[in-house]
Amino acid sequence: MRVGPCCLAATALLAASGCGRPSPIVAADGRLEIVISGTGEVSSLGSAGIDCGTDCAATIDVGADVELVATAGPTRALAGWDGPCAGASDTCTFTFTGDTTIEARFGFPLTVATTGAGTGLVTSDSGVLACGAICAEVYDEGATVTLLPTALSGASAFGRWLGACTSGNACVLEMDEPKDVVARFDARGRALAAWTWGDVNDDSVWQMDVDATSGDLLVCGFYDGLVDFDGSGAVDSRARDGFVLRRTPNGDPVWKRILRDPDNDATDEVRACVFDGGNGVTVSGQRDSNNGSGGDYDVTGDTTPEVSALATNADSIDGFVARFDADGVFDWISATSGLQQTGDNADSVTALAAGGSEIWGGGDLPAANNNGYVQRYTANSGSPQTPANEVQIGGTNSQGMEVRAMVRGANGDLFFTGYFDTQITWGTEVLTSGNGSRDVVVASGTATTATPRWLVGFGGNQDDEAEAIAIDTTLGLVAVTGQLENDVFVAILALDGNVELFRRFDGPGDDAGRGVAWLPDGGFVLAGEVSDGADFGLGPIATQGVDAFVARFDAAFQPVWVHRYGGDQSDQLRAVAVAPDGSIWAGGDFRGVMETGGDPGTLSSNGGTDAWIVRVLP
Repeated sequence: MRVGPCCLAATALLAASGCGRPSPIVAADGRLEIVISGTGEVSSLGSAGIDCGTDCAATIDVGADVELVATAGPTRALAGWDGPCAGASDTCTFTFTGDTTIEARFGFPLTVATTGAGTGLVTSDSGVLACGAICAEVYDEGATVTLLPTALSGASAFGRWLGACTSGNACVLEMDEPKDVVARFDARGRALAAWTWGDVNDDSVWQMDVDATSGDLLVCGFYDGLVDFDGSGAVDSRARDGFVLRRTPNGDPVWKRILRDPDNDATDEVRACVFDGGNGVTVSGQRDSNNGSGGDYDVTGDTTPEVSALATNADSIDGFVARFDADGVFDWISATSGLQQTGDNADSVTALAAGGSEIWGGGDLPAANNNGYVQRYTANSGSPQTPANEVQIGGTNSQGMEVRAMVRGANGDLFFTGYFDTQITWGTEVLTSGNGSRDVVVASGTATTATPRWLVGFGGNQDDEAEAIAIDTTLGLVAVTGQLENDVFVAILALDGNVELFRRFDGPGDDAGRGVAWLPDGGFVLAGEVSDGADFGLGPIATQGVDAFVARFDAAFQPVWVHRYGGDQSDQLRAVAVAPDGSIWAGGDFRGVMETGGDPGTLSSNGGTDAWIVRVLP
């Protein structure tokens, strides 16, 4: 130590002044403040004096060690600390260095797991979560979390959400309570869920449609007997009655309607159903007037006819078109009239297409030289519609033509398919079938008037028929499927009628395509029935009898997978539809015990053929 001049004084003076010794260090202090986000408390151990809830600040000596403990409120957990505390441990220890603010964030836990035979990963939009088997994270109260599923192999695909997530691909959650989520990944083509209904008599699904906005499913067909469609109680048919069901994207019931003649021996069926451009549902089919009930018709299933004086032919089966609003409230019904009412024969509206304010129906006219027809309605609410622009397809040399399915293009043009026998005339074009048998026909007419645009036909030496048609307005393509010489076929046509692709899938038995739908990725899916040995390009299919199938093709029209559903009796799928998220729905009928290869593993009929629908992993 250096001694300066001041230190040359007396020793007493040195002692009094402190000269020659360093000054003592006086400890400083600072303010520690706790901020709480969410529901919880923070307290300190030792002498720091923090008890927040009530006392959220304290004066602390600089250099002191501080230990804080977070206690979450009911159902909550600590999401994390901000400040010198880090991580999500309930305890935090640090050395106090001066004025400091620490935030404790409390929130709700989110647990995510994966399941199923496939492999996949769930991530969050924030990047915090990346779950293979199971993981958990705590999110601030009120935070919004988006979960995204990703399959980890080409053979796997995301199937569905379970738990707090209900539908769709991306799952958006608001963290207002603890939530558990399970993402299911499975093998492509696997049945994710299936429903069935029926009695000892025959029941079937004829057609399906999916709403492009809500993703809701529409299912229609017929049933015979005492049937519980949705767990709300059995409904007894008069004889064979028609039905239409609306279900959520997960298959949960929304509403059902029964359509029938009030006579006990009538045969009524709903053959087609679509979501129409008027934010409603339109259905069509046949109604039985054979037993003198005249124009009375029940369109809700409450046994009381809502409609009377409906145009009809005595002792015949007549076609109809009916409309309901989005909630299933009956709007109007129209009997097939004019061209159709030329005799006491069986008429039916077997096909529907909707878009904008127009609804088109089509079918066959046994009493009008066996010609097919199309006719236009409007999707407006109000009184029963009178069909306009009724146009026959066939001609004087026709031995039969039926419109089996139809769709509308983006500009309203009409595209329809079915079969013709011997000869067909459409505008100036004439087709003649091979060897006097039935051939496939595909045709197009203009919007509003159905003025003929083009006509295409193809066939072999046996009876050949098209059963379904689908349009992809983005690709500008139409897909058609059916049966060609007892094999499944698919034809892809441009909107001008040019055939872009034709494939026939050989098999030794009696096979048929019944449904076709485009997928969001530009591929398509087929459904129908096959027997043992049918081959879609991935090897022969082994069946126990006649089994239902769904086959997926990619955007290059190459097969991706084929899945069989069936038992030792006759099973089939008559319809297929694709939801906005790409999930596949199919429906038809089966007999006996059918293996689905998914959930549930088997379905059992009640004696006859039972109706069934299945959601398939794409």
